[in-house]
Amino acid sequence: MKRKTFLKILATTPLASLLASCTTTKQKKPEYLYWKRINLNIGLGKEVRIVHVSDTHICYADEREDELKRKLAYQRELAFCGRQLGVDGPIMRNLYEAIDYANSVDALLVHTGDLIDFTSKINFELGRKALERCNNYIMSVGNHEFSQYMYLKQVVEDDAYKAESAPDVKKMVGHDIEFASKIFNGINVITVDNNYYRFTENALGKLQAEVTKGLPIIIGFHMPIYTPEFFEYGMGAMGNQCSWLVDVPADKLAMYKNEQKRKEQAPTKATTEFVKYMKSQPLIKAVLCGHFHSAMDTTLFGNVRQYCVGATNRYLAQEFIIN
Repeated sequence: MKRKTFLKILATTPLASLLASCTTTKQKKPEYLYWKRINLNIGLGKEVRIVHVSDTHICYADEREDELKRKLAYQRELAFCGRQLGVDGPIMRNLYEAIDYANSVDALLVHTGDLIDFTSKINFELGRKALERCNNYIMSVGNHEFSQYMYLKQVVEDDAYKAESAPDVKKMVGHDIEFASKIFNGINVITVDNNYYRFTENALGKLQAEVTKGLPIIIGFHMPIYTPEFFEYGMGAMGNQCSWLVDVPADKLAMYKNEQKRKEQAPTKATTEFVKYMKSQPLIKAVLCGHFHSAMDTTLFGNVRQYCVGATNRYLAQEFIIN
């Protein structure tokens, strides 16, 4: 598909109404990425920039992996890139463009997960190489960071499964993967693991400790929190099988056609308490997420919006200009 055709389709999707609250422009000299720029006024008294990217899905496997994983790599790269195959193709190129732009404007790069598509030695290496290219970054992990063979092997995605890959994921990310905080130009940027549609009691305690610092907070995680607009989009995209959201109310869960997804996405007590506490905190100024591969934003609570960025492998990135 030609780039102009892609952008025309993007502009005419039902998501267009959700973007009305933002100013959308291209980068001054865009090479590949289509940039959505968002002005966020939090009374900071100075300008701070954050570049938000997600869902890169680095999807390679070399001779160090078995035949099944190499087969998976080929299938996934073909799906994401068409005929533009190889580590010099759009997956890495687009990510590097976002990183280099963030470096050029002294921005913090926030990646909200699925940097890699599945676990492989080369994917971990390329992910680490990309993050080391950043002058300043923080990352929340996505579910694909822990995925080993995806649909080629049936597995139960739970804490035990996640633990198998966690050491390699943490080495790639370069900081704590359950909960991390970075003070950047007077803003406390926090990332939290909410994979498998769960927050933990431990994460709640850590967020409470960060609030005591008294700084404005921007919080990022991979999977979006329930809102009516995100629910409508997710259910529509999945044919009413599920919504792919965190903390979905019981009456909305009852609308799922897929019983297994209903069980998987039913909120735990710790998840509900985390979301409730988060929504009570005036220091939280914005919520960043990914997972949907689409650019959209809606009000999450009060005047705080939840911003989902489109996937970098779909040529999308966003920049927050905060003051």
